[in-house]
Amino acid sequence: MLDPTAIEVAHRPDLGLLTMRWLTDPTLAELQQAYSVLLEQAQAQHSGRWLLDVRRRGNPSSEQSAWFTQEWLPRACALLAPLRPRLAYLISPQRMEFLHSDLTIQANLRQALDPSQLWSVRLFTDEGEAVNWLMQ
Repeated sequence: MLDPTAIEVAHRPDLGLLTMRWLTDPTLAELQQAYSVLLEQAQAQHSGRWLLDVRRRGNPSSEQSAWFTQEWLPRACALLAPLRPRLAYLISPQRMEFLHSDLTIQANLRQALDPSQLWSVRLFTDEGEAVNWLMQ
């Protein structure tokens, strides 16, 4: 069971936007549970636009990165079709540097950011820019 103090999920019906903010640094199991919560909310609200604030999380492990890109994203797309999920990640500058320098994360990052995928993922350090992108 996911600790309710680990994440904060909010729906903005005026924007059709879901926001998930991590308040702790999750284990792989907690990360999987949090993304299940997000997917349940997305299905209930029929929302494919998500702002994911990971500034309080540590850097992802290669296992977390692989699970997210290779398992969760394709599953989310299948469950939400015909919606095309748009995920705006709000990250710290340090995390941005890590993501672009850690060789074990690179392949998964390229796959997640690839515009030919059934989803759209972008990384932001500014929340306003992230929301603007989501609303396009």
